[in-house]
Amino acid sequence: MSARWNRDSWGHESPEASSGDGGLFEVLRRATRNSGVCSTMAGILCLVGATTRAWSRSPQGWSAWYSSAGRWFPEAAGGWRGGCQIQSREARPVTSRKESRANPARASALHRSPFAVLGATTWDDRARIAALAEEKSVEMDPEVCQRARSDLTSLRTRLAAEVSWLPGVAPEKVPQLLERMLSNPIALWGEKDLPTMARLNVLAATFDIFDGGNDEWDIRSAIQTVAELVEELRADDVLLEINGDRAKSGFSSVRAGGDVDAVLSCRRQDVVGAIKAALDRLPTLTMVNIITDAVSRAIDRGGGQAAGLIDDLVDRYESEAQGFLEAEGNNARKLITTALDAARSGSGDVGAVIDRLSAVIRNWQSVALPIQVSAEARGTEHPASRELAREISNLSAQIWTDRRMLMVSIRLVDLLREAFCHVPEIREQAERHAEELAEIRKEREKDIFCRVQVGLRSEETFSISLEGISYKGKVFPLESITSVGWGPARRPRHSYGSEVPHAITFGDRDGMVDVTSWREDVYKTVVDKLWQAVGIRLLLEMLNALKAGEVIKVGGAEFRDEGVSFVKKNLAGSEEQLYCTWNQVDLRSEDGMFHVSPKRDKSFCARLSYVQDAKTRLLEQAILYTLKEPSTGRLSDWLWEGLVEVNWRNVAGHPDQTARVWLAMVMIMSIT
Repeated sequence: MSARWNRDSWGHESPEASSGDGGLFEVLRRATRNSGVCSTMAGILCLVGATTRAWSRSPQGWSAWYSSAGRWFPEAAGGWRGGCQIQSREARPVTSRKESRANPARASALHRSPFAVLGATTWDDRARIAALAEEKSVEMDPEVCQRARSDLTSLRTRLAAEVSWLPGVAPEKVPQLLERMLSNPIALWGEKDLPTMARLNVLAATFDIFDGGNDEWDIRSAIQTVAELVEELRADDVLLEINGDRAKSGFSSVRAGGDVDAVLSCRRQDVVGAIKAALDRLPTLTMVNIITDAVSRAIDRGGGQAAGLIDDLVDRYESEAQGFLEAEGNNARKLITTALDAARSGSGDVGAVIDRLSAVIRNWQSVALPIQVSAEARGTEHPASRELAREISNLSAQIWTDRRMLMVSIRLVDLLREAFCHVPEIREQAERHAEELAEIRKEREKDIFCRVQVGLRSEETFSISLEGISYKGKVFPLESITSVGWGPARRPRHSYGSEVPHAITFGDRDGMVDVTSWREDVYKTVVDKLWQAVGIRLLLEMLNALKAGEVIKVGGAEFRDEGVSFVKKNLAGSEEQLYCTWNQVDLRSEDGMFHVSPKRDKSFCARLSYVQDAKTRLLEQAILYTLKEPSTGRLSDWLWEGLVEVNWRNVAGHPDQTARVWLAMVMIMSIT
């Protein structure tokens, strides 16, 4: 992964790397510190030791030395304690919204051009270029001068130097342009009296000295302007300007053909690199916003298609962001697996996992957004976005079809609509699924909603909705419910009459909640809605667990997918076991208990409480349906075929619901 995506900004040089006097100052500093010389003496030694080099370097040598001395000897640069104070008189231009804070230490591409290195013009002949190289080699590195001379005198390399310089510009204007670039580069963005190639090179050079301190709108406008200039550029015009300069310098003319096109293509990539390097000096979020804005603007101006330079910029951005996208994509896939495992186990952590997944996807999408927008404009798709979106879509479908977690599924579809709105295939699919889920939500809200008062006090109001179960001021999300039960409750002491209270229980990982009601109609209403809201999902989870080989130990027996193992203790204290398949057992219900016993030996019996044992109602429904169809030997064989029929017909007496719910399930299954 590139370091770009691990830091807030990138590309700033360290103080040691930006100053040529660092080594000298470091030696003086260590010497004075080790010898015990006071800070004042350190300043004096510093001044004497560096004066010659600072003065001979350039007219700005003093100001450069002051800043370096202040960095290495703050006591000396700040003055003497209690005495006079040395102040740097370095000229600092006043910047405003329309002026750039350029960094003169970072030379632009024009300042690094062979023409600028030698001080040559496009009208100079070979002899003049050779003489300038000899003169400059006295004050500069001779190798640099000879390389610049070779680039300008060799026909093989001169064309590239000319294309990246200022073709068609009179030599007397060049020094003014270079000076203005260092003092106020943003002012050059409005310069329109230059040939297209020269103007493009001037504006591209301003990105080299951009230090990240400019107003965002300036760099956004500059990118758009440069992209438009690249589109306006014509090889024939550039060829005409270069040959006009060569006619005055004595170099042979360039023939029309592929040479100019190839050089212009390379120059375009250099411009893209300069823009990307300038953006890398900005905070990551700012950079992403600017690139996204540049793509959107280019699409609006181009009638649905971005300029070629913007596409190249996005391609380079994508290659650098690839490591980050892969790492975040892997994190998202791990959370998708975790969410599915949590749903299957009924642990109640699904909502928390989806929260983490949403955060990772939004972080991933914030970086992938420019790539998605650019791909959409080109009529293609970002493969990584498409694959990740499909995995989230599959998770949404599985969580609904296998676990009946409608609200979680809706959250995932909303996440798809938000994070992948620029991936056409995913956007259309998510919109279609959102409409289907909205219809199912409307029907499901109608099926499960209830609000009843189960006790005499107002706080004993019990309600169920898609947001969860509410009782005594606390809300339990439906996906967090891990158990349900209902049946006759124990009669309280000192109670009179023939009525028996009804008990309803539900619980999550934190414990069980008991609800007691004396009213038969309230009891039936709550049981019906509770089963529809969470019972179906819990039954699905139990059947899937049994199918995977899980054993449910309850009521003194071990329930498996194929049958049940009974355990009986003898008088001697030993245990005796008996295994029966489902067609070898009898069932009965009495005294608030569900009794399961072998047909051939009634001394073995499993007694499950309808209220206290969380799996009793679920096992009863599965076993009853299995016994109804003798051809099946496993509870999970009727995972889909028997589920809908048993849901309401056996529990709440609403057979008319069967067709609607089955249709809803089929609709959701189509998502995959």
